[in-house]
Amino acid sequence: MKRLLHKLIHLIIMPCDKATLIIEKQLCGKLTTTESLRLKAHLHWCKVCPDYYKKAKTIDVWLGKLSKRWDMQELIKEEELETFKKRIKKQVHTHS
Repeated sequence: MKRLLHKLIHLIIMPCDKATLIIEKQLCGKLTTTESLRLKAHLHWCKVCPDYYKKAKTIDVWLGKLSKRWDMQELIKEEELETFKKRIKKQVHTHS
């Protein structure tokens, strides 16, 4: 019964693949009222997508901080890139 309800909700409200796109859209700009309501409903019922949302938001915040710190015309050194990757992996595993 739970599985059927889960499938029905994803069909009626929004499937996960669409939800992840809407999450990314939300991080880049403004959603329509319908998109916002459907995303909230999906995140309420889905077991997986709220974790995706938290991770995507964390990465977005980090990238925002980095873009303020670094001059965007400056080339990123390989060592800095590797350090950044390690920090992201650590944060993602912490929030899992």
